[in-house]
Amino acid sequence: MKKFKYILVLALLLVPVSSISAANDVTLDAAINIELTSPAMTLVLASGSTFSTMTVTASTVAITLSAGGSITLSSVDAYTLTNDKSADISCPGSGQNSSVAYSTAGTITFTPTTVKCYGSSGSTSGGTVTSNPPSSGGGTPAPPTSPANESTGAGEITSNIGAGAAGNLGAVTIKGINALMGNGATGSFTLSGATGGATGGHSLKVQNITGNQATITVSSEALVFTLVAGNSKNVDIDGDGYRDAKVTLNRIVDSKADVTVKEIKVVKIDGTAPGSLVKIASKTAVYYLGEDSQRYVFPNEKVYYSWYDNFNGVKTISDEDMAKLPIGGLVTYRPGTRMVIFATTVDVYAVTQGGVLRKLKDEAMAAELYGANWNQHIDDVNEAFYSSYSFSSDLTSSAEYNQETQKTFSPTITADKSI
Repeated sequence: MKKFKYILVLALLLVPVSSISAANDVTLDAAINIELTSPAMTLVLASGSTFSTMTVTASTVAITLSAGGSITLSSVDAYTLTNDKSADISCPGSGQNSSVAYSTAGTITFTPTTVKCYGSSGSTSGGTVTSNPPSSGGGTPAPPTSPANESTGAGEITSNIGAGAAGNLGAVTIKGINALMGNGATGSFTLSGATGGATGGHSLKVQNITGNQATITVSSEALVFTLVAGNSKNVDIDGDGYRDAKVTLNRIVDSKADVTVKEIKVVKIDGTAPGSLVKIASKTAVYYLGEDSQRYVFPNEKVYYSWYDNFNGVKTISDEDMAKLPIGGLVTYRPGTRMVIFATTVDVYAVTQGGVLRKLKDEAMAAELYGANWNQHIDDVNEAFYSSYSFSSDLTSSAEYNQETQKTFSPTITADKSI
């Protein structure tokens, strides 16, 4: 079966980062970031790691090692690196990385959780936490932090509202507040308005706590959405098109939702609105203005033209106004428009919503999706942008991917990135 033969020659000429041995092992000359989306987190595979293959999905990392291979995978957030080989999890403590070093031939699959490793002790389903943070006196590990006192979000829990009860969450700031809320619990809160967002009183209600997800209603006017633990949602409370607050469901613990609410700094610039394309007079770079008051970078013209036909709608703003807009990330290819390939692989991918890539099986599948000239619908993606994408399961049939349906799922960059 043909396997994109014309690309293989090009790829082997463009291998600046990793060295490939006769056994097809990969040795990393520099650490790489691995982005997971469910739950959202960044893992780091250490420089010097040697392995045969790696497969990344929305929630797992599977790495195959041949004899003599070794890897070190770490989390800068000290998340628990659950794995199917019961490999020990090194966890020095709060503010330090958690990590797993592994050197046994075979495949190890990591399914990390957003539970901090130093909040655990002893054996877990995916390995043993080898150390907890020491107490200030040294020698004896500090006891795990009580779930009632510390959130996995942004610090101390300030409100604990029982099932069906109502309470006051207080004033929400950019730093955020944390609350444990039972099923049917309602908490009232205020936004300062100092960031330019919604003012006045609002409420947050937690319902339908099931497994690791909950339905959350934020109102003045009700905004209802369901979050899986570890995920967040930016919400527009006053309906002006700008996101005012970020709601994160950290975890479900003791039948309560551990929720963090943070105020978003709203930036409004004359002549623009969320979804505008903006630039400054002295530069050619164009940015997408998100509803979260951040600007998103087009890494090159190819990505830009996957979303727009021309530059007619670009607005020029002052240097001062541009400086007010923090960079939110890179824009990825619009789903359904182009296939992509990275320089150090022969694999070709179809793009789905949120920059999630699915590997094509062979040339025949590419031709079924993009026609006889399928090889003219592939763009090289610079490895510097690797972490802007994530990976899902391989396509086993062309029926699993419809270009027009994919475009419908991502009509705008806001929809594609779930801003």
